[in-house]
Amino acid sequence: MLFSGYFTSGELNYSPIYAVVNTLRLSLITSPYRPLPFKSLTKCDLPLIMALDYLLFCIIILAALKAVTTHKKEASRMKITGVEAMVLTCHLEKPIMDATYTLPHRSAVLVKVDTDQGLSGIGEAAYFGGPPLITKMIIEKELQEYLVGEDPLNTDRLWEKMYQRSIKHGRKGAIIASMSGIDVALWDIKAKAAKMPLYRLLGGCYEQIRAYASAGFYAEGKGLKELAAEMASYVKEGFTAVKMKI
Repeated sequence: MLFSGYFTSGELNYSPIYAVVNTLRLSLITSPYRPLPFKSLTKCDLPLIMALDYLLFCIIILAALKAVTTHKKEASRMKITGVEAMVLTCHLEKPIMDATYTLPHRSAVLVKVDTDQGLSGIGEAAYFGGPPLITKMIIEKELQEYLVGEDPLNTDRLWEKMYQRSIKHGRKGAIIASMSGIDVALWDIKAKAAKMPLYRLLGGCYEQIRAYASAGFYAEGKGLKELAAEMASYVKEGFTAVKMKI
């Protein structure tokens, strides 16, 4: 029983082997009804009994070594040690507008996931429709609890864990928005662990992509002349495309 924890370690289950050998050994020593191949054996047949003892010892050693190796592999797996959300805010000189909101400032919620092996991942969480501090609180006060101690490379499993643990009050809105930043950060860690850019890990084949300026928002007193001047400024910056309000 002392070594029973070792016998099922790894891919090989040593328990049946140990049980068979030990039963055979005991039958040679104590049972008057010995197995057929050994009906002529007696208690004085020490060499065979010693050989079985040695075999049992080898089984125990092999099982223990396998358990230690498995434990080291488990210990070497990367683990998440913490999740932090950072709110960045830029106040605008002139508020901008889209079809729904007036925006006096622009904000971003960055998410940092740390691991015990020195790798960290960075993501950005959506926060639209509410204060970014709400997203920060959800990430640090709820979702972090589901992640600490987990392997960050298990991205699908962790997404499902966050979704299921928050399902009674989540499934959409601020919870899913908060999960998005964590998911991006986990994929960032996965790419760093694989020592390759994330786009390549995901199967991307282009070294460069075309960038566009996301601008052209509505503003008080802004007409076609002002809009044209804004677009010209992006051309000067090197953009060849723009996404704008019409």
